[in-house]
Order: sequence, then structure tokens, then C-alpha cells
Amino acid sequence: MRKMIIKHADDEDFDAVEDAPRLAKVLRRGWREGGPGIMDGFRYGVTEMPFKQAHYATLLLHLTYRVEGEEEEAECGREILEELARSFRASVEAREWLNARLLLQFLSLLVPAGLVDARSLVDAYKGLLSVLNEVGGGGERAERAVRAVGEGLIRSAHALVGTFTEDIEGIVDSIEKFVLGRDDKRSFFKPHAQFLPRGVEPKPYADPLDDLLSALRELRASEWQAPAVLPRPSEEAVIPEGATMPDPYAISPVYMPPEMYDIDEENPQDCEGRTGNLELFSEGVVPPTNTVLGWTVRSLLLDTLNIFEVNRKECARFLLNIPRYLTPGTFKSETSESTYSLESSVVSTILSALCTLPHTPHCPLYYGSVITELCKLSPSTVAPPVGRAVRRLFTQLGDDGLDVEIARRIADWFAIHLSNFGFQWMWKEWIPDLELPVTHPRRAFMRRVVEQEIRLAYHDRILQTLPEPMLAKEAEVVRPEAPDPVWPYESLERLAEAESLSKSMTNNAPSHERLAEADSLLKLMKNKAPSHEIKNYITALPDAFTRDAKPSLRTDVVAMVASTILKLGDRSFSHFLNATERYLEVLRFIGSEARLRAVILGAIGDFWKRSSQMRLITIDKYLQYGILEPVDVVEWVFSWDQWRDSMADGWTEGTHWEVLRMTLDKVVGRVVRERRRLRAVDKADEVARARRAAERLERGEGVGMDDEEDDAPRSREAAEVQANLDAVTARLGDVFESVVDGFIRIFSPSHRSQEGIYAVLAFVEEGSADEGFEGGWPMRARWGWWREFLRRYRQYLEPLADKMEAEWEWLAHPRSEEDAPEKFEERQTLEISRAWMEALGREVRKPAGSRESSAVA
Repeated sequence: MRKMIIKHADDEDFDAVEDAPRLAKVLRRGWREGGPGIMDGFRYGVTEMPFKQAHYATLLLHLTYRVEGEEEEAECGREILEELARSFRASVEAREWLNARLLLQFLSLLVPAGLVDARSLVDAYKGLLSVLNEVGGGGERAERAVRAVGEGLIRSAHALVGTFTEDIEGIVDSIEKFVLGRDDKRSFFKPHAQFLPRGVEPKPYADPLDDLLSALRELRASEWQAPAVLPRPSEEAVIPEGATMPDPYAISPVYMPPEMYDIDEENPQDCEGRTGNLELFSEGVVPPTNTVLGWTVRSLLLDTLNIFEVNRKECARFLLNIPRYLTPGTFKSETSESTYSLESSVVSTILSALCTLPHTPHCPLYYGSVITELCKLSPSTVAPPVGRAVRRLFTQLGDDGLDVEIARRIADWFAIHLSNFGFQWMWKEWIPDLELPVTHPRRAFMRRVVEQEIRLAYHDRILQTLPEPMLAKEAEVVRPEAPDPVWPYESLERLAEAESLSKSMTNNAPSHERLAEADSLLKLMKNKAPSHEIKNYITALPDAFTRDAKPSLRTDVVAMVASTILKLGDRSFSHFLNATERYLEVLRFIGSEARLRAVILGAIGDFWKRSSQMRLITIDKYLQYGILEPVDVVEWVFSWDQWRDSMADGWTEGTHWEVLRMTLDKVVGRVVRERRRLRAVDKADEVARARRAAERLERGEGVGMDDEEDDAPRSREAAEVQANLDAVTARLGDVFESVVDGFIRIFSPSHRSQEGIYAVLAFVEEGSADEGFEGGWPMRARWGWWREFLRRYRQYLEPLADKMEAEWEWLAHPRSEEDAPEKFEERQTLEISRAWMEALGREVRKPAGSRESSAVA
């Protein structure tokens, strides 16, 4: 029975009017034995295949009426309806927002069919929207309520407005007031961030709720006509003669529960229903999302994408079959005059979901896998929109200000996509862009895609797919060498390359003087000499220690040892782990001081200068083993000279950010882990106290003992975990302060007043710049990653904000004078502070008389 309901409306020759009563008759006959399966089938169908809801409404209608003289079970329809109403309430109370919204959509469809009482549905809408009246506006709960009610109105308003016109108008007015009254913090999550001259207003950003409001306004302007895109087979259903309908079912009022989720736990409902709102196709190809048609189509596609995350193949199949469940003629076909393309709409929805900020609801790899399946199912119709979308995104890199995080995601997805189709792409279309500065976002995008392709295949294979102009060394798209390690102590013939070691590794003696020692050390390690022998060898080297008051290892010795251990494990990842674990004690010995750990980082950067992937993996493992400290990595990332061997600035390609993000995630993960551990220990202690109290009561000793039990000190284990939590929390604060300090030093270098954001503002407004400035793309990339840092870690920055604002007072009180708009030095300070305050939800407190407006849109 369940399977019959789930498969309903899937047949090619399905007739919405004729097939529903036939299936209803079968279900009536099997109700006594298969009732639970039938109710499960309706619940699964409504919440997992929302594109079929109109057909399920018709089927439920035929299960609800009573025909005199028939022996079939007559009350099954009412029982199904009651079960769905209970599921709706349970989903709201359990904060299962997607299921709650989809169930409310279905209940809204039942009002025109006469199955649900209209007054009760209006009251349910009002109950959910009562969250808008809470102090603070309700936050994310309010957004979820608005979307759920808005979706319901689109499906039910035409049946409600005749009797409840005033109520419907009031509901739409409350939604409008909420949407328009939100603060501008949402602009921090828009997909574009441009530097604009003064007086140039940015294009208004419309997020999904803005689009929903526009769709509701269009619905109101049409005098609440039913959307043409949604079929209404229940209105065409033929009721047998003599059949009687029960009274409409009254839904109980439902209210939004308080939000209850731990910031340390992944919230599976986070970002549900949100999308990046990218404009990838013209309005004649994809219906505008601020219309009833466009909103409804995108909502169905997005819900299908989210629901079928567990099965990408089924997801792709249903996405291509969506027109079967909509009104005929919605999309372009041989028998339709519509210009809207289904495939373009699907691709646009998937890529917009992939570009949702601050993060996607699902793993980014999932969205790419769905596009791959779509291309396999219908290559001739899906591949062209994919290509057009990539080209459109590529053109938005640069002056259009496509966000650096979105550019990174698109590059990573595109490389994986190409790997599934023989790495074939029309690279020659982008050859003219090689004339742009090497740090331009389009050049950086090419390098990132090619680097990711090499990771997925191998160097020579990818070289064969690129045109000749891109293979030239001066094109700086791909390195002529494979991403192999570089050990500067390997042979005398490579002395010239040894001179390219980072400055942090140099000392009084040149690096190549350690070639013989490195060769001997490598032989010892290959013979599996124990750690204490290696340490003895190191300390016995001539001039191994400085001649300071407190001697320590020389930097060139540390660099030699670190590089040699990397050389020992360069054959594979398992070799690298074995070498690291075998000589873990040695690595900790040579990295006993912060300055020496910086040397180890320099050695890693030089050894893997051709492979950002292995550089990232090595640093990750060294952090895991405690060889490096997170603060060391942060300070190293923000140093100016350690990446000079890269083809271009590491911020533009995102390799710097990868290292920084990995380090921050690791620090945050340690704090989260200790918090969870402390909660588990406290819970166990509470259970133990309750058990002891119960035992005392059994012995008659419980009187007057509760207060003593409450005042008892925490268990030893809880105290230890609390101490660990305090330590890692303090370390997290130090790391985040170091990151903020690093970005501030980049953006407003005190000793270089005409660099940083200052130079970008001057270039955008006056076109003036020093020689070699080339549009300031490296600085713009750093600005983009500053915004991403604030977006991604804002919940961990909020507890530290007061301390940081005390250290950098102008973050909360930007320095400005009455004529600040004319001074780029003050404007760069204001822009840094504005981003900080917007991300943390604080108000920028500008001095009286300031006429400053943001230059970053």
C-alpha cells in the first residue's frame, strides 16, 4: 500500500482525474489491514515528493467522501488527514522545519478541496507568524515562519480571500513589515562585494525572502488568483452521485517553539531554504524568482535537491521529470510556447545552492554530483546550460566583485566536473584573459581549476588538455614541473635551487653548507636510527647552536633536519605519516621555540612549494601531532615573504585561506570537543547524584541532604575537563586575535599609509596608483577573505569582541573627522570597522556630522 501511494502519478500515461479514484478504491478496500502503511505512504509522499502534492490532495479527496451502499471503509480519509495534521504539529515542535513547511503546504492545498476548514488554516498562519511580535523579531525562526506561511498562501489564498480577505491582507502586511524591517546584516552574505566610487549606489540585493515578498505582492495584484504553474486536479475531480463529504477538518493552532540548538552541534536545518540568488541566465530563459512562477519553480527544485541528498541519481531523475507534475506548458517543449528552459532552471538552482553563504546546507560535493548525473541522463540538454553558467560566473570575476569564497567553490566544483568528462573544456575562450594582471581573479580562477585537475589526475595528463598559450611559462596558468617535492640538499647540481630557501631559514652560514650533513642524516633515517641517535647527531654538528647567552639550535640546522624528515616520507602519504611518527620526538626537539617552529613552516613551504595540497596536509598533520602551534601557522600565513615562489599571490588563488581555515577549524574543533566532553561528564555526575539521592531515600536518610549534595564540589574528572576547556578556549582567543591582527596589519599598515585598502579606494575613485599596482587585486582578495573569516567564525568572535575592540578601539569607534569622506586614510579604517560590525550584528557608531557611505557594496 505504501509503495502504491509513493509511486502515484509516476506513470507516463497517468491521468490525474481518472487514476486517483481507481487507486482510492483499492486503498479503501485494503484499509483494515494496510492502514498504517497507507498513512506512512501519504506522510512520505507529502514530505519527500512535494511536486506531487496536488495529486495527493486529489487522492485524499477520493478517500474522504462517503458513498451510501458501498462496503469500503469510509473513515480512512479523515484518519489520514488527522495523522497529517498531527505530523505537522509534531514537526513544528521538533523543529523539523522542512517537513513542517511541506506539511503546511499540503494542508493549504486541502482548503480549496474542501477538506480543511479555512478559518483554522488562517489561525494556523497567524499562530506561526506570532513569532514576529517577539522582542528581537524572532531571528531565524521568524524567517522560517514567513517562508512556510508564504508558501501556504500561494496555494490557498484564492480559496481564502473571499471570506477572509482582511485576514489575508493582514498576514501579507505583517510579512512585508518583517521582510522590509530586517537589518542590513544580510548584505554581508550576498554573492558580490564590489569596491565602488563615491556616489555610485550598488545594485540592491534581494535575498530569498525579498523574492517571496515580491511574489506575494504579485499574487495580491492579480486579485489572489491561483498560480497557473500548479495543477489543481482536485477541482476537476468527479464526485460520485450520492456521495457525501464530512465537515472540513479544523487544524489546531500551532505556534513556533523557541530555538534550541547548541552552537557546537551541526544544525541539519541550518541554511535550509536559503540560496545564493545568482543571476546566471536571462529572464527569458529562467523565470524570475521574484514572481509567483519563478518562486514556485525554484522552491520545488530546491526542496527536491535537499530531500534527495541521500540519492543523487534519484534526485537528478526527479529534477528532469518535474514538468510532469506541473501545469503543461510551464517549460519550453515542442507543444509549448514557453521560453523557459527546465535544464537552465535546474542548473541555476543547484549552483545558487552551492553558492549559499556562509555555508551550504549539504556537502558541496553533493551539488556537483547531481549536475554530473544530470549531464549523464541528458547530455544534450544539460551540458549547454552548465557551460553557459560557468562562462557567466567567469565574467563576474573581477570588477563585478564575485565573492572569493564563491569563486573558490565554483573552481573546485568545475575541476571535479571536468574530471568526470575527460577534462574537456573550451580553454581557448579564456586566452584573451591572459592579458589581465597575473593576480586578476580570472587568472587566479584558471590556476585554481588547473591545479585541482592535476590533483584529480596527473600533471602531464592535464597539460595535454590546455592550449599552447596557456602552457607558456609567462602565462602562469600551470607550472611546467610536476607538483613534486623539492629537497634543496639532494645534490650539488641543485645548489642554485637551494638558494631559493625562505629568508626565515638563512643565518650566518649559507644553506648549502649543510648538504653533507643532510645526506648523512638521511642515511641514518633510512637505516631507522632511533630518535635519540638523531638528536645526538644534530647536537654534535659543528655550529649547531647559536652563541647567545641562552644557546639554541641554529635556524639552518632546523631547516635541514625538517626538510630531511620530509624527504624521508615523500614517496606517499603513508610514508609521510610513518616518518613523522617515527621522528616525532626529533620534530618536537627542533621546534621547541616559536622562532624555530617558524623555520619548520618555512621548510615545509619550500619542500612543497609546487604542491599546495601537500603543503596543507603536512601542516595539518604537524598541528595534529603537536609539532606546530596554531598561532605559529597564523603568523606564518600573514608573513609577506614566505610565498614568493608561488606563481602568483597566494590569497588570490585561496591557498593561503585554505591553510588559515584548516588551522582555525582545528582550534575550534578542540574547543567543541572539550565542551561536549564536559557536558557528558556533568550529565554522568548528575545521574550519579540522582542515584545516590534515591539510595538515601530508600534508607530513609534523604531528609535535609539535597542542599549538601548540590553544594558538593564537582567530580575530579569534571574539574580536569573544565581545566582543559579553559586552556583550549584561551588558546582559541589567542589564535583569533592573531588572525584579526594579521588582517588589520595588511589593510592599514601604519608605516605605509598609501597601501592597504587606502590604495584600492584611491584606484577605484581616482584611477591613481603606484607602478605595478595592477588594480590592487591581491588586496581585494585579502578583503574578500577577511569578510569570509568574519562570516564563518562570527559565533566564536562574538565572545571575544569586547576584548578585541578594547585593543583596537577604532573597530567599534572608527576614527573619522567631519570631512572624512575626502580622506582615504580614514575611509579605509571605516571600511574595516564596518565589515567587523556588520558581521557581528553591531551598529557602526559614526561621529556626528560624518557623511560617509560604504565604498564596498
